[in-house]
Amino acid sequence: MRKRAVLCCLGLAVVGGVLLLPAPSAWAVPSFARAYGLSCSACHSAWPALTAQGRKFKENGYTLERGQPKDPLKITDELTLPRTFPLALVVKARPFDQKKGGAKKLRALHELEIFLAGNAFNHGTYFGEFELEDEDDFEFKTAVGVLGYHPHPLLNIVGGKGSVFHADPYDSLADMRRLTRNSRQALTQGFSTKVPLADEHQMVSLYGRETAWNKLFYSLTYSADVDDNEGGGPKDVSARLALDIFPDLTIGGFLYTGRQNQTSGGVTKKLNFSRAGIDAQVQLLGDLNLLGAYLRGKDDIFAGGDERNNAWYVETFYTIKKDTLHDLGIPLFMVVPLVRLDSYEKNGRDKFNDLTLNLGFYPWQNVKLFVEYFTSLERPAGVATDWRWTVQLAVGF
Repeated sequence: MRKRAVLCCLGLAVVGGVLLLPAPSAWAVPSFARAYGLSCSACHSAWPALTAQGRKFKENGYTLERGQPKDPLKITDELTLPRTFPLALVVKARPFDQKKGGAKKLRALHELEIFLAGNAFNHGTYFGEFELEDEDDFEFKTAVGVLGYHPHPLLNIVGGKGSVFHADPYDSLADMRRLTRNSRQALTQGFSTKVPLADEHQMVSLYGRETAWNKLFYSLTYSADVDDNEGGGPKDVSARLALDIFPDLTIGGFLYTGRQNQTSGGVTKKLNFSRAGIDAQVQLLGDLNLLGAYLRGKDDIFAGGDERNNAWYVETFYTIKKDTLHDLGIPLFMVVPLVRLDSYEKNGRDKFNDLTLNLGFYPWQNVKLFVEYFTSLERPAGVATDWRWTVQLAVGF
């Protein structure tokens, strides 16, 4: 009954929000855009992928100018809160979803994502993402919950539940900002110790950017085990550097190392792991985007010894914008074709290669309909190949 009540309330909120929205050219923008009176495209090349302006906004602590929230509500000299209610909602539907050998699924309501994010004090931030998904019978879950303090470009601190690269503004290591249903496998493969880069942990991060040339970004993170909700087990560390060679060309490197508790047959061991790699992203002529990452994983094995696996992905997408579409007589805000190759290993020897093709249609900036085809290109002997068709609609309020 509680779940039904939550869904009913959210449904009424969506309907009410639509009825109160103005003209279609600007309706249903998420809370940050509403607060600043900006279009979604100011910070997103193709929602949810970030532009350079979007990366700066994230680094600054969700402000265009650091320490200057938009039109703050002053409570005291020290405490300010946003005047715009800092709540955003993303509704996702999958009217068609079919895997190889599986049934055709009608997932008319696939997921609700609730974002509570904004500024507290001039330099403080909060960010919470809550999810209700059909595969979990719409159980309310906290996906991300982070507090931040952003006093200076060179020194910022964020902490809570998030990935080890939560503070990183670049999309190459952010699986949560992908444009596809299928994940970037280099970021989600955990190998034998089951520690992916994309998973959420209890963590604290320092990050910043040097101010002389404004080109070098760093982050340092101290985190608990995956699935260690109270942070009582072994601790991990990660580091990240990214260099903006040009405003639209970035290369970077990262290291993530630590121990993970694993139990088998009533015996628990602390297994060492490490992830080291490089990544890059570039935007050409404002419309063609290329990004990718490579990592080398090293994991202790419960029975003894270790194994080493490689993983990488390369992705490209092209934003065909409204001016071009209008010239062609197509009444859409944007069309985005995307291609990604994923490659990874398991057990130190088994190779997997995948292909993802995605075609996204944006009637408005905050509404996306895509058709996606995923297929496995290579599987080890004895492992069946796979494919999947997905149609998904996402609307951000």
